[in-house]
Amino acid sequence: MTSLLVEKYRPKNLKELILNSDLETKFEEYINTGNIPNLLLYGPPGTGKTTIAKILINEFIKDQRDALILNASDDRGIDTIRNRIVPFLKSKPFKSKFKIIFMEEVGAPSGGLTQAAQSALLNYIEEDRKSVV
Repeated sequence: MTSLLVEKYRPKNLKELILNSDLETKFEEYINTGNIPNLLLYGPPGTGKTTIAKILINEFIKDQRDALILNASDDRGIDTIRNRIVPFLKSKPFKSKFKIIFMEEVGAPSGGLTQAAQSALLNYIEEDRKSVV
């Protein structure tokens, strides 16, 4: 029941969030320009990391097949990078300008991505990708 209430009352756009002005300006800039960098959102529980990520996903993604949402507490090994993330990124977006991967709990002390998975993901991100292969 609690998770249903959290989702019911979760802010749906930036105007419904309470953010400091610098963060609000930066997130609005991403939305207005249509460009978003790789982001790492961190902080204690309840500070809005997931909410901001969901708002950005809803702003940019026009087809849910263009978003891959994973929880790194469950999908934490190198096989997740090799078998889910890389194939997802190798296909062209359906209706969106680009694809988004949202991974929760990446650095969680009680889980998160393994060291091998982090290295594989970093190698993939660092490669120069101007177009989808």
